[in-house]
Amino acid sequence: MRIAMVNLVKNEIDIFNELAQLCISSGYIHAIAFLCFSNNVVMFDDEPTTDELAKIHSNERLIRTEISTLVGLMLKKEIDYTIPKPIILQKYIEDTYRLLKELHQAIIAPSKDIFMDILQNNRDENPFTKGVFLRESIFYASESAYDFQYLDLFVKKYKNDNKWFF
Repeated sequence: MRIAMVNLVKNEIDIFNELAQLCISSGYIHAIAFLCFSNNVVMFDDEPTTDELAKIHSNERLIRTEISTLVGLMLKKEIDYTIPKPIILQKYIEDTYRLLKELHQAIIAPSKDIFMDILQNNRDENPFTKGVFLRESIFYASESAYDFQYLDLFVKKYKNDNKWFF
């Protein structure tokens, strides 16, 4: 008997709403500051080791789109700069990681169902033609280019627009 993956995962809207409420909590900006630091800075002694640098690509690390989502949700209300008690700050951080993990599972669940249905029924169908299948890869994809590549692209892309810019 096959159980639909969607039934095993919390509703995406409910998770997102819970995350939105968390992000407007008193002093949540301090949780975001911690998350930005801990997910984007690699600490090392004299020279970075392979293990230390590997943390940059950990599945446990938040990516830019996740952090941007948190900031966007926080900005839906006036920012409360109150410094929360350490136990509250820790709960904000733990809840954030939990909710983002649940959100990821909720977003990917329909894709798994579509893919499994195609495989189990041996259908000749391209799942990448369905928007629901693409949502996860669009939101969680890695960066499209290195920072310096955008500058190189900018020069080439806008070389004929100098009059407009100046």
